[in-house]
Order: sequence, then C-alpha cells, then structure tokens
Amino acid sequence: MDVVAEWYAVKTKSRHEKKVTETLMQNKIEVYYPTTEVWSKRKDRRKKIQASLFPGYLFVKCILTDDNWYAINNIRGVANMVGVFSRPTPIPGEQIESIHLVLEAGLPVNPHPYLNEGERVEVTAGPLKGARGIYVKPDQEKGKLIVSIDTLGRSIEVDVEPCFVEKD
Repeated sequence: MDVVAEWYAVKTKSRHEKKVTETLMQNKIEVYYPTTEVWSKRKDRRKKIQASLFPGYLFVKCILTDDNWYAINNIRGVANMVGVFSRPTPIPGEQIESIHLVLEAGLPVNPHPYLNEGERVEVTAGPLKGARGIYVKPDQEKGKLIVSIDTLGRSIEVDVEPCFVEKD
C-alpha cells in the first residue's frame, strides 16, 4: 500500500505565519500560505499589503510520520497541527486546490462565515473553473461561491456568475 502525502493545517502563534512558512521551506516541507491583497489600516497612510487569508494558519503537505509531526510541532512559532484527539486531521486536497484556484483568479475575496448546509457546486466556466464549494444566492444578480476548509471551520466567499456553476 502506497503512502500518499496529505495536506494538514498548522496553527501558528499570532503573526508568525511568514516565519513558520520560511522555516518549513528551509526544512524541505511543502507549504501553502494563502494571502490576499488588502488595504493597510494605518492612520497616517494607506497602501496595499499582503494579508493572511486564514490568520494564524497555514498548510503543509507531507506524509505524516511521527518524525515529521514532531519536526513541524517543534518549529519556533508553531502552536500545533490542527486535528482531533491530539492527532492532525488531513484536509481534502480539493479544498486546498479550490482556495488556490480562487486566489489565482485574482478576484476580490472576503472572509465568510463557515457553512454546514447549502448546495455543493463546481464552477464549470470562467476564471474559477474547477473550483468547488457551496453556492449562495444573495439579493443581487451574482451568486457567491463559498470555499471552505472544514478542518479549520473557516471559509471565504467570491462572486460567481450563476450560469457558471453546476451541482457537484
């Protein structure tokens, strides 16, 4: 039986995401730290900055051996790996890929409350083609695609044309 690398969420200490990402990369561990461009909230000036899409979290792809688990948990700035019963829980690859597709499309992204119910859809055309999530129809012409990371209980939303989605 082949062992396959899986995605896991890593909770970091406050504002340590970048440093932990650098350390993981130096240790040859595949890491995904999704960020989005936002306006800074400084009083004296405003400029666009890169902000964490999921503050306090990043993702690693690895075969979770005891050695890897120990190495990741002992990196300065790591609080723990997210899971249940003291064991990290794998994140489905399609959830990470959907976040990646949304960010690559360059569309505005906003945090959204995590949803347990709603129609699961796949985007079939446009810049988000292939992304999967939950479709929500607000009181406007466009719908919203909600892409979730179940393990974190966090979601993001992005505008999507209703004609571009199909039931998953």
